[in-house]
Amino acid sequence: MASPYAPFIDEAVERILASNPLELARGSMRGDFVHWDAENEWPYAVAASYLMAVAYAYSQPWSRFHRADDARQMIEDTITMLVDVAVDDRWWHRAPRTGDPNIDRFTLLPLLEAYLFAGEALSADTRGRLLAKVSGVLAVQRREYGETKDDAKPYPNMDAYYCLIMLHGSRLTGCEACAAEFERFLEIMAAAQFPDGGWTYHHGTNECPVYHDINTVLMARVADLTGDPRAEQMLTRSIPYYPLVVAPTG
Repeated sequence: MASPYAPFIDEAVERILASNPLELARGSMRGDFVHWDAENEWPYAVAASYLMAVAYAYSQPWSRFHRADDARQMIEDTITMLVDVAVDDRWWHRAPRTGDPNIDRFTLLPLLEAYLFAGEALSADTRGRLLAKVSGVLAVQRREYGETKDDAKPYPNMDAYYCLIMLHGSRLTGCEACAAEFERFLEIMAAAQFPDGGWTYHHGTNECPVYHDINTVLMARVADLTGDPRAEQMLTRSIPYYPLVVAPTG
């Protein structure tokens, strides 16, 4: 069955394929350069999101880009680029005014999703290099995010990213430590949800709708992949949030 969003997805993919994804990402962020240097590393995360969109269209029979050669080439080239720039198994290399540690999670998750959608499109060499890089990045994430985490101080929009990353990591690489982290962070997400359906933003503060969107979408993905009742229950509990929220999106 075709997606009701098929025309919009294909239109977006057409724009992405008409450009270099990294340059397209840099162009889309020019308004943010008041906060970051022009050569900041946020565009890697945006390019990874473009990659995921193209990989999704490539995998879907209803898309006019289904198994299309130009889509396959973009997937191969963009994954190669993201692997090459991830020096020391990270996309943010900690220089001032070039980003923050969230870049690594914002890049890794769409990269993993793209591989799940279209991994068969990759050459054997690129597939092997990607999975080797993913193992290194997962180790850095467990060390720098997981091991430093105080479970009593949730940061749900990043905890949700880390949770889903660890689920993918456990399945793609057989990493038992990743499987344990997935379980741990799913419990952190459940404990951070308020009775009105929202989550905290950071250490007890209220979230804005943008962060709520992240949490619900990623917990829905967990529910879709696993059928885990904890994720499904969080989604059910989140239903009252939107009728109650009064806030400008940020």
